[in-house]
Order: sequence, then C-alpha cells, then structure tokens
Amino acid sequence: MSGQEDLTPEELARHPERYAGAWNMLLESIAKGVAAMMVSVAKPREILLSGRLSRIPEIAQALEAKLAQFGRVRRVGRQAEIAKEAAEGAYIIGEGLLGGKYRGIVDSLELKGARGTMYDYILLKGVKLERP
Repeated sequence: MSGQEDLTPEELARHPERYAGAWNMLLESIAKGVAAMMVSVAKPREILLSGRLSRIPEIAQALEAKLAQFGRVRRVGRQAEIAKEAAEGAYIIGEGLLGGKYRGIVDSLELKGARGTMYDYILLKGVKLERP
C-alpha cells in the first residue's frame, strides 16, 4: 500500500502524511477488527492494546484516539523482559488451564470446551468436506 517494500512501522509512524494510504489502512483495519468484536461484546469494559506496534508512541496514540469511540482504551504493559507477547499469552493460557491465577480468563474464553481445529470452522464455497 505504501509503495515501499521495506517500510517499517516506525518509519510509517514518523511520516504518516507521506504514507497516508498505508497509515489509514493500518488504523482502519484495527478499528474494523474491534468493531467486528462488538457483535459479541456490545459494551466492553475496556479495549486493550498490546504488542510491538503499541510500543510505538505515534501508533498507540492514533489507535487510542480512533478506538475511543468503542470504549476505554488502555495499553497493556509487558511483564517479561526477554519473552515476546505471544509467549506471555501462552503462559497466561497455560496457567489458567492449570487452574492458576488466570483461570478466570480461560473460563471466560471457554477454552476447556474447545474442540477440533480452526479448520473445522472455515467453509470454502464449492468444497465438499469429507468427514470420517
């Protein structure tokens, strides 16, 4: 979208006017994702920002402003000094599944009742599934 193959998020955030199409696409795609979730959670208590992009001040500020229409927006701080956010998330899920301090999160996500794979929920037009 930017016309530049090696554009980093940091560079995009420093020059949003130069890459206006890519900048707007980034913000809109995240806002659309949040809006889609509003079907399941009509009035969220808060919207949490995490991950690498949320640590880029310009992106975090733009997202906070754009997402405020859906509710309170808060950045989630990192707990680990070395591990990435995905590893922190895996820890939270594992701890919750074992009945630890994150049990409430796992219970609310109904993870213990999950069955099958993600492919069980993807339907492709014209493809007939063969079940054993």
